[in-house]
Amino acid sequence: MWLTPSASSSKCKQSTGHNQDAATRRATWASSWCQTPSPLERLATASKLPSLPKNHLRIVVRPGVGLDVRICSQRKVFIALTKAARLPPLATKEDIVSSNLVPNVFVVSTPQEANTLACYTVSEVILTEQRHPVATYLTTLRHFCRGVIRGIDIDFTDADLQCMLRTSCNPAVLGARQIKNTTTVVILFNGLKVPMLTADQSCIAALSTNAR
Repeated sequence: MWLTPSASSSKCKQSTGHNQDAATRRATWASSWCQTPSPLERLATASKLPSLPKNHLRIVVRPGVGLDVRICSQRKVFIALTKAARLPPLATKEDIVSSNLVPNVFVVSTPQEANTLACYTVSEVILTEQRHPVATYLTTLRHFCRGVIRGIDIDFTDADLQCMLRTSCNPAVLGARQIKNTTTVVILFNGLKVPMLTADQSCIAALSTNAR
């Protein structure tokens, strides 16, 4: 006996086929939105600064050779940083320290502008009785701007530069720091306009604005 499919059963199969096609399209569309992020996307996500209070100023602390963020204690690094900045514990009770493993940096968040300026001038910290160089960067500036001077003798220390620049003739200068072993120095000014500097001409070669 041969069985011939009825019209109703054929329609049912067609309907089922259409439903399966629709389900396949929906699954394909959903998978396109749920794809695994690429290595570059994962790196970009991991490199973002952590979420911190919006009203805080942020200082990025990049350790030099010998300090690995993955194995360093955040608390110990923060204590070493505040000691180098000569900040008492009571002045830093609202500060937050976090780490970002991918770029190998620490991030200090503080509502106090005085703490920001103090940490910005730090060029080394002492951990386990050893000196470690660090570079500090401001990621948010409220009432400050930066200037760059070039052609500076690399024998000058950051302390020497600050003594030469932070004078009564330059009341807007808040800090100065040399960029690694180069002849370029970054100066932090109070205010949103880079002023003219008054200093020893053998020290100051040129000033270019870099307000941010």
